[in-house]
Amino acid sequence: MKTIVVLITTITLLVVIISQSFNHVTTGSRTKATFKENEILLKRMAMAAKAHLHDTGQWPKHLSDLVQATTNVNWQGPYIKAKDLLDPWGLPYAFQADPQNNSITVCTLGSDQQPGGDSLASDVTLLM
Repeated sequence: MKTIVVLITTITLLVVIISQSFNHVTTGSRTKATFKENEILLKRMAMAAKAHLHDTGQWPKHLSDLVQATTNVNWQGPYIKAKDLLDPWGLPYAFQADPQNNSITVCTLGSDQQPGGDSLASDVTLLM
């Protein structure tokens, strides 16, 4: 009887250790995948904004200008899909146009939607 209890305890401990290791590995994979997805979305947005600049002679004033026609007669979009205007957590990217410096800034505050943070909660900013 004592041997069975030791065996069950050993198996239980092994299952706990393996499941914790597996959780750590899959969480790391999700983190890398989410960062990669965010990087791809930001690059798409950069290309779309540059195409808008090329066609209209000005940076978009709002991210929606990349999807919906503006009053500019040279607008030839849509330059990006509406779903690509959302970060990997389904929230809109923060956007700011700076016509004086001829630039735009796009950023996400990460999974926690708070400034700063680590891992999935870290901020990512694209300045063009």
